[in-house]
Amino acid sequence: MFRKISLPTVAVVLALSATGGLLRLQGFVALYWLFGAAAAIFLLAFLLKALRYPRDIWTDISGSSILASVSGAFFMALMQLAVYLKAFSPQAAMQLWYLALIGYTLLFLWFTWHYILRNLNLQQFYPAYFLIYGGIALTSVTAPQFGADGIGRIVFWVALLSFCGALAGVLYRYSRPEPIPQPFQPFFCLFTAAPNLILAAYLAAFSYKPLSILLTAQLIVQLCYLLVLTQLPRLLRIPFYPSYAAFSFSFVITAYTLLQTLAYLEKIGIAYAPFFTWLAAAESLLAVLLVLYVTVCYTSFVIDRCFRCQHTKPND
Repeated sequence: MFRKISLPTVAVVLALSATGGLLRLQGFVALYWLFGAAAAIFLLAFLLKALRYPRDIWTDISGSSILASVSGAFFMALMQLAVYLKAFSPQAAMQLWYLALIGYTLLFLWFTWHYILRNLNLQQFYPAYFLIYGGIALTSVTAPQFGADGIGRIVFWVALLSFCGALAGVLYRYSRPEPIPQPFQPFFCLFTAAPNLILAAYLAAFSYKPLSILLTAQLIVQLCYLLVLTQLPRLLRIPFYPSYAAFSFSFVITAYTLLQTLAYLEKIGIAYAPFFTWLAAAESLLAVLLVLYVTVCYTSFVIDRCFRCQHTKPND
């Protein structure tokens, strides 16, 4: 059974844990813990698969740059869950956070060496790469929770620079006449995930934020969100693939970043139109609905795979 749990499960874990954080910002503490518990269950299922079939995981990561980049969500999810764990055991939470940071750093270096320096293939340069070159910014978002502000500031610049490099490669791939294969098309949603995550990292890592830079950045990420939103109806008509996970975290982090921007404006005494409060609420609602939709689809997908293979491979 556990063998049918695919690597993109970690992206579902990330989305569920991030949704909890988004809801907590708006005062929904019970839902925060509910989504955190759901994320922990999915993580446990993936860990059981990894422990029983480690060779399958390594085959996926070493044989596909797409799956290798998606694996970055595993360490992102651990960082998120470390924040949950802090309420029960601050010491254990800090150890988990640093373990995730070390793991992410090793993955970042290995991915760069294996898929960029040794085996660069611009035809495979999809937005999934943003989970490596951009996703590491989640370190900066969570670092203040563990007194690691200095690390957060350093990682912010690493994330920003590496994302800019990855963006060039992704834009080149999208400019090519060859169509994007259907299983990879949902990754388009990561065009809003990465820039919003980097802005969230900036908000968390630096105490002083020039208003002109902050508002310009927020305008840019909202335009990225709008671009993705225009493609969402078409993307949702695509048959289910594990890459559907891109629909979830992308929208969660966009709503989270807008809420954090509004909170900062309030903190420094800058008034804003009520429209932005409603916009943040609408983005949050859409994000929660998409996370629930993806979670249900992915769960159904795994269950269906288990039943289909039950008679042919009873040991799985």
